[in-house]
Amino acid sequence: MNNSHEFALYIADLTCLKVGAGHTIKDQDLIHRMVHVLRLQQNDQLVLFSRTHAFVCTLQAHSKKELTLNVIAPKEIQAISPAVHVILPMLKRTALEEALYSSVELGAQTIQLVFTEKTPHTKIQEKDLERYERILISAAEQCKHFCFPVVHAPIALEQALKNIKHSALNIFGDPEGVSYKTILDDQKNNKKNTQENPDITLLVGPEGDLTPQEKTVLKKYNFLFVHLTPTILRAQQALTVLLGLVRSL
Repeated sequence: MNNSHEFALYIADLTCLKVGAGHTIKDQDLIHRMVHVLRLQQNDQLVLFSRTHAFVCTLQAHSKKELTLNVIAPKEIQAISPAVHVILPMLKRTALEEALYSSVELGAQTIQLVFTEKTPHTKIQEKDLERYERILISAAEQCKHFCFPVVHAPIALEQALKNIKHSALNIFGDPEGVSYKTILDDQKNNKKNTQENPDITLLVGPEGDLTPQEKTVLKKYNFLFVHLTPTILRAQQALTVLLGLVRSL
């Protein structure tokens, strides 16, 4: 009997897959995951995806050394509109991992890590970026968001602000801000804003918030300050709420 739940698995390179053809997997870790963790059986369906391709496949046969799939059909990898770009301060390890995971679940397109006045300016190693990538992949497999974001190594906050597209709608989560509904109403009434679905840039502060000087810089880059909840949120929670607001409308 086929699984009612369709699993999705990431494989870095799928350029060799052809619809209607078989595909053999010899990666022992992947075989173990499919057979013993996900407990896939013959004729069960799953999705294999990379950053550029995705295919619906069925499991045909497996042994201890290899597993054979039948490639049924391509699956479209489509970015969610509008494009949402996250500027994320360097947080403590667990908080940062939660924020990265939520960014994938809620359809962020890019994630730019930044150093602020209140974040430790720790040098990021290649192994750290590889760990971040594994978190993004895990989230993409779970939520089936195959056009998942790229995370960029941290830079100074103001440098990240300079890289923002001129036409973007820039939003910062701040307890002193206005409601998101107010911003939406202003956007609708602003006749100068002729672009229907502008890119959106989202920023939350680190633990302890941005400094007053940093907030002044945000205003120079036309950031709108949005009030999220009547309670104080941790940085990763604030990002999740802000992403949810944007994606719910």
